[in-house]
Amino acid sequence: SPTGSAIGVSDTRTLTATVTGGSGAGSGGGGGPYTHSWTITSAGTNKGTLSSATTNPTTWTAPGSLSGTQTWTIKDTVTDASTTVQSDTCEVTLNFGGLVACFDTCSVSSDCNTGLTCQTDGTCQEPKCEDGTPFGDCSATKPLYCTQGNLINNCSQCGCPVDQACQVDGTCKIKETAAYFQFSYPPRPETFIFKLTDPAKIQKARDILSGVEITTIHVMGNVIEGVAPYNPPYNYHLNPDSIIFFQAAMELCDAGIFSEYPVDYCKQFPNGQCTWCPWGSKLIKEIKF
Repeated sequence: SPTGSAIGVSDTRTLTATVTGGSGAGSGGGGGPYTHSWTITSAGTNKGTLSSATTNPTTWTAPGSLSGTQTWTIKDTVTDASTTVQSDTCEVTLNFGGLVACFDTCSVSSDCNTGLTCQTDGTCQEPKCEDGTPFGDCSATKPLYCTQGNLINNCSQCGCPVDQACQVDGTCKIKETAAYFQFSYPPRPETFIFKLTDPAKIQKARDILSGVEITTIHVMGNVIEGVAPYNPPYNYHLNPDSIIFFQAAMELCDAGIFSEYPVDYCKQFPNGQCTWCPWGSKLIKEIKF
C-alpha cells in the first residue's frame, strides 16, 4: 500500500499483503499459517532492498543512487500452509503503477545531483546557455563561449570561422585581404600607389580596370603623413579605410600628385581630415606587393 508512485533516492514504502478467506489468520495476514515470499523484479541493475522477504508487512527501500528512469514490480506470493490440503497457492502481485522513478524532478537546484540545475519544467539538467551550450563549453557558433549562463566572445579558446581572425578582445574579424592599385594624373608622369582592404572596394577597383565600371572611376581619400612601404618614395599615403571612387567632387580637394606631404594644402581642412580628390586621377593597374 504505497503512497504515490514517484520514487526518490533511498525512499521507503511499507508493503502489506491483505489476505481473506482460506485457513489463514485473517485479513491482516500478520501471522498464522500463511507464508509470504516477497520478490522484486526490475529492468534496472539496482532493485533496492526489503526489510524482510518473508514477513508481512515489509518495507522496501529504493536504491541509494539513481541515474535513469526505472520501474520496479514487487510481488508477494502468499501460501496457505495449513494442514488442509490446498489445490492452489494464492499469489498477490503488488505493482505500484510501475513505481516509475521520477528522481530527476525538482523544485530547486539543491534537489538535483551535483553539477545539475533545476529547470522550469521540474527536471534536473546540466546547466546550459540559451543556445543549448553546456556551461564551460564552446558554442557551435564561434567564437562564443558559455560561462555562468552567458555567451561571451572567446576566440582564443573557441576559435574563429575560417575566414576570420582572432582579436585581442575575444571577437573575430574578417581577415584583411589587401590589394594595391596604382593611379596616374595625366598628363603628368607621376604615379601613386594606394592600398585597399575592403573586399567591395577591391572589386570596384578591379571593375574600373576591366572597364565594367565607367562612371565612378576617380580616386579620393584622406592623406596621412608617413611613408607606406608599398608607395615609395612619398612620405605620405592614403588611409585605406577612407578611399572611395567618385565621378565628381568639390574643387577644394582637387590637386595633382604631391611630391611630399602637403602641409599647406592640408591646412585648408579644419576638421583634420586632409581630403584629396584628384579629378584627373586614372587607375592604371593592380600592383603585387
